[in-house]
Amino acid sequence: MRSWAVKPVMPAGCRQKGSRVLAYASALAWLSAASLSPVRAEDLAAVYQKAVAQDARMAAASATHDASIEKLPQARSQLLPTLTFSAEKTYSDSELVYEPGSPFESGNRSYYDRRYAASLTQPLFRMQNYAAYRQSQSQVASAEAQLSLARQDLMLRVTQAYFDLLTAQQVFAAAGAHAAAMKTQSDKGQTQLKLGSGSRLEASESRSKYEIARSQELAAKHDLVNKHQALRRITNEQPGRLSELGPNAPYVPPEPADVGAWLTIADQENPQLVGLRFSTEAAKREVDRAKAEYLPTADITAQYSHTHSTGSVYTSATSSDLVRSAGVQVAWPIYLGGMVNSKVREAVGNFEKARADLEDARRDVRAQITQFYNGIIDGIDQVRALEQALDSSREAARAERVGLEVGTRNLVDLLNAEEQVYEVTRDLAKARADYVMNRLRLLAYSGRLTEADMSALNGLLVPGPEMPTRDDL
Repeated sequence: MRSWAVKPVMPAGCRQKGSRVLAYASALAWLSAASLSPVRAEDLAAVYQKAVAQDARMAAASATHDASIEKLPQARSQLLPTLTFSAEKTYSDSELVYEPGSPFESGNRSYYDRRYAASLTQPLFRMQNYAAYRQSQSQVASAEAQLSLARQDLMLRVTQAYFDLLTAQQVFAAAGAHAAAMKTQSDKGQTQLKLGSGSRLEASESRSKYEIARSQELAAKHDLVNKHQALRRITNEQPGRLSELGPNAPYVPPEPADVGAWLTIADQENPQLVGLRFSTEAAKREVDRAKAEYLPTADITAQYSHTHSTGSVYTSATSSDLVRSAGVQVAWPIYLGGMVNSKVREAVGNFEKARADLEDARRDVRAQITQFYNGIIDGIDQVRALEQALDSSREAARAERVGLEVGTRNLVDLLNAEEQVYEVTRDLAKARADYVMNRLRLLAYSGRLTEADMSALNGLLVPGPEMPTRDDL
């Protein structure tokens, strides 16, 4: 990939609780797998290779491509000569009965016929066949573009599922840490209430905050399980321990730094648009093919046959016939009951639909390119703002804890501060993943996403924490 700008998804300030909390989050995702033993970390490249081999949608796209490219040799065959050979041998046993007084003798006749024949036909003028051949060239080009689109779609789906799972793990880890903190404060509020040193409001507020935190943790766990299964659906394997984004990866805007340039690139190279352009061209060729049904056809024909017979019903004489012929066969369909006119109108309708589909897709691609481009630009500012907000939130939470100890702040203020730390941590993890996906989608929709870009992104990954066994929980 040209220039990647990715920050580590794991917030720096979470490292104090990082290994234990994140390992716990990863373990819960791993519980649905068949094996619960520690496993080697898998990076994006390894997961992608599994997806290439196992993804059912990609397999279907490859099979469709393999079937579609056969249209070219099929159409070419209509321009080439055809040669047929036939052979037959028949045996006959006849019984003849003549009226009395007939000069012919009644009796049995047994004989056989043996015949060999070969026929050669070379199309000389069949305009509909030429139109079909040109149409097949467009169809094959469209199939190639569709296969390229399927490959880029696989890259996007794998990366999306991969980072969705990583983000879900981090959100769940943050939710678990937040719930644990709320539990501690809730217990403290209840204890102070019993001792008479705390207010009922603080005790109720701390209990409420804890229950909300528990519900957030349960929701994060549910999302983690879903993201786990989403990646498994693509690779057909249980996800192992995933590598994470490493530190010190810079954020940079797209290059070229002009959305108009990306729109121009997408118009020319987006595989969906390329495929639809060839499909529109194929639809236009279908109109030409339908109109060619009006025209006469001419074929060069040649035949050879040899027949040998040992007799017939009326004689036992042996005969042998050898026939050779060659010529030009011309046919002109004068009237076919209105079929040709109907096929032309049908082809014109399909051509207009193909043009409309192409224009609709072009508008959609331009809208998506603009969205992803702006998403990168805005995402950089958003991540930086959230990083500063996280630092400020943690500092505020520390100040609230000190203030609570010296009596200048109350428990509710601390609960609100810690809740803000969780929310900013969650939003920051998602913003970083969104930045990564916006970059990939911008490349994909412009038709420039390659495996080299996947390798560049994979180079930013480092092994995640060790995966615990069931006994570790």
